Amino acid sequence: MNERRQTKTQLPIQRVLVLWVLIFALFNAPANAEDGLDISAETQVSATGAVLINLTLKNISGQPLYSIHPMFHFHHSMEMGGMIEHLPAGESVTITNDRHPPVVLAGRYPLVVLLHYQTEPKQKESLLQTFTGSFHHKEPVQSVVAGDIEFVQEGESSKLKIHLNNQSNSLKNVRLMLILPPGLQADKFPGMMTFTLHGGGNVYFETDVQQNDSFRSLTGYYPIHLLLEYGEYLKHYTGEIQSSVYFTPIFDLHQHWPHLFAMILFATGLALFYKKRAGKAAPPAHI
Repeated sequence: MNERRQTKTQLPIQRVLVLWVLIFALFNAPANAEDGLDISAETQVSATGAVLINLTLKNISGQPLYSIHPMFHFHHSMEMGGMIEHLPAGESVTITNDRHPPVVLAGRYPLVVLLHYQTEPKQKESLLQTFTGSFHHKEPVQSVVAGDIEFVQEGESSKLKIHLNNQSNSLKNVRLMLILPPGLQADKFPGMMTFTLHGGGNVYFETDVQQNDSFRSLTGYYPIHLLLEYGEYLKHYTGEIQSSVYFTPIFDLHQHWPHLFAMILFATGLALFYKKRAGKAAPPAHI
């Protein structure tokens, strides 16, 4: 009888420890925005500036993907691609696009593709994956404008802190295009922005970021892309500044672990107290 009472009093402690292990395993798992597509692009430019783009998509998600819809962002223009209704896991498909405006100046040009897709047929919400790259015409020039982006979130409000640096001695009129994750919109980036950078000069500015309803469902790391373009001496230059934003889950162990640990200690102490109290109250065993 006494051994049975002892076994019963140990159960709360065991349950607390098991609960702690399960919570730790659940919330300590990394929450990343994993890409379902492996994307590559091969671009051919003729001597007259005609551009042909072969975009290859491979399904690496481990499950079928549906309603894959590419949107091409070219130099000063945008073009919708055809819909891919179904792409089985492990399969690849190549999309050909020849509607890029002809390029005139020698140099490098940006290529951005936004791909919406679904993991279930006729799913209400789509996932978004972004591909950024570039191609050159006649001469593979390199941009000399660099910088960095910092994403700052303070409660319900968010902002981007952007820094640009002209690493040359000549003036640059730089055109910027910001590509944000789904659910975010920058107030000061309705489309494109233009800045004048003097030789060796720096530009610092901030823009508030608004959240829409889909922001609440995002967790993990998502990329931020700032594309820049400028022309100089009859040549065209393009570059890219990358960063990322982390969307905190509803319950983030990395943020709340001190409170959770205190609760676990309290529950364990309470269980030990009742165990000790139950041991004192138990009648002596009769042999």
